[in-house]
Amino acid sequence: MSLLADNLSLSYGRQAVLHGVDLALRPGRLVALVGPNGSGKSSLIKCLAGLLPHAGQVSLSGQPLSAAQIGYMPQDHAASAALTVLETVLLGRLERLRWQVGEEDLAAVEAVLTRLGIGHLAPRWLGDLSGGQRQLVFLAQSLVAQPRVLLLDEPISALDLRHQLEVMDAVRALTLERGLVTLAVLHDLNAAVRHADEVVLLHDGRVLEVGPPAQVLTASHVRRVFQVDVCLLTQPGRPAWIAPVGVSAPGQPWPANC
Repeated sequence: MSLLADNLSLSYGRQAVLHGVDLALRPGRLVALVGPNGSGKSSLIKCLAGLLPHAGQVSLSGQPLSAAQIGYMPQDHAASAALTVLETVLLGRLERLRWQVGEEDLAAVEAVLTRLGIGHLAPRWLGDLSGGQRQLVFLAQSLVAQPRVLLLDEPISALDLRHQLEVMDAVRALTLERGLVTLAVLHDLNAAVRHADEVVLLHDGRVLEVGPPAQVLTASHVRRVFQVDVCLLTQPGRPAWIAPVGVSAPGQPWPANC
């Protein structure tokens, strides 16, 4: 059930944003999409979600990917603060809803809210929740239709450390439990190292490297793509911690303290 992107290209007018992107994403694995601002991460996620016209093909198990198979969580959420949590999550089943909400729909909402540990929030107004709680609600919305592909655009960018861990732990667990194909845009490279099975490094609209975090997020790759010098701090039995040293410059020597 792999998700394949074949030669994806995208332009906004005369401005090329994605250049022949190829990806093969396997089920049950959390893949982090990383890269500097303007590298095309959100555009790539929207192309995979079918929200932007593009050249190239996107397929799941050899068949065109349909909207019903996708759970998409954008950066900016348009849900009204005047909705309850239950109503907000129900919007994730919009394609299945009829004139009346059925017991199956309510059961699906209850199940996903319970799985994420926020079942008690169902009657609360969305506008009354904390930022971390709202993120979990929108994650529930993207999961409630039981998608096969989960596309998350910066799911933790506005969260404090505790809520970042809670959201990413939930995403990783659900990806494994449900055999989802999951791609998440992350700005925090250490979150990618900690949570992702694989990392896709995007640079100027092209895939520079794909593989395990330790293979992709090397000091040389970070310097080339982000123009930042880092030290990789290692501990036995734990992934390396990426510690920024400073902005690099062409011809500048490698930091001596690394």
